[in-house]
Amino acid sequence: ASKESINKAKLILEDSSKKITKDIEENISVDFIPLEINDINIDMNVYYSDINEHGIVDRMPDKKGKVSVSINGKSILIHHKKLSISKNNLKPSQPDSHKFEISAPPGMRIDIRGLRMNEAINKLDKFIDSSVAYGMNIIEILHGKGEGILMQAVHKHLSEQKHVKEFRFADEDSGGSGITIAKL
Repeated sequence: ASKESINKAKLILEDSSKKITKDIEENISVDFIPLEINDINIDMNVYYSDINEHGIVDRMPDKKGKVSVSINGKSILIHHKKLSISKNNLKPSQPDSHKFEISAPPGMRIDIRGLRMNEAINKLDKFIDSSVAYGMNIIEILHGKGEGILMQAVHKHLSEQKHVKEFRFADEDSGGSGITIAKL
């Protein structure tokens, strides 16, 4: 090999070494200290150690302590004890927080009859969020009677939501077991 090719190879190796050193410095290991539930805020940068990723809190913890975190454009429910605060020198995978406007709920009742369970729960979540944001104290969820599968899913979901104080079926003359009334 010529002197020129050896010098060229040395420059390439030095450049690569600098890039690797920079990458290592930017992604130094995280001292994992679990987040306490009261320390969590919307738009907070967090580190999820199980998958070695950084994300941004997009929904406060539910009754079971699960936090919605946006990681690489996807929202994931994670128990708060599996999260820690991102250090300032670490770059989150999703640097831009997602801002959104909550529109006023169309009324105090939501009709989720005929929807698949996941669609119904997502629609219900948005309805609860907008109802809470607009100061509503009571909502009605029209899930129908049918075989009771959707009603059971709704009740299970409501029991896990910190904004829902209590829920019950409507009076028989107002829809009975086909409608759930929830206090927020």
